[in-house]
Amino acid sequence: MASFYKWHKTPPILYKNGNPVKRVGRKPGKEPVQYRLRFPPYLKDSVSGKQEKKMDAVCIQEMTVMMACLKKNEFKESGCAPEISAFKKCLVDAQ
Repeated sequence: MASFYKWHKTPPILYKNGNPVKRVGRKPGKEPVQYRLRFPPYLKDSVSGKQEKKMDAVCIQEMTVMMACLKKNEFKESGCAPEISAFKKCLVDAQ
């Protein structure tokens, strides 16, 4: 047991108001770090165009006519061939 205490080192102890206090953490820096401006602090004249890209819905009219026809014919495609072909043609033209 005596050999363990020989190599064991205890941290330095300070006394504050008569009570022992361990030193924990780092010492504060000598001077505060100053903030450096990398760019001048002013706003740009324009904004980014991320929200300007709008996803326009195409062929809404043709799709509405096709869905109404399918609903009327109980979703049988044989009775709505002209509406389906018009919708497909509109999709091809849009791309």
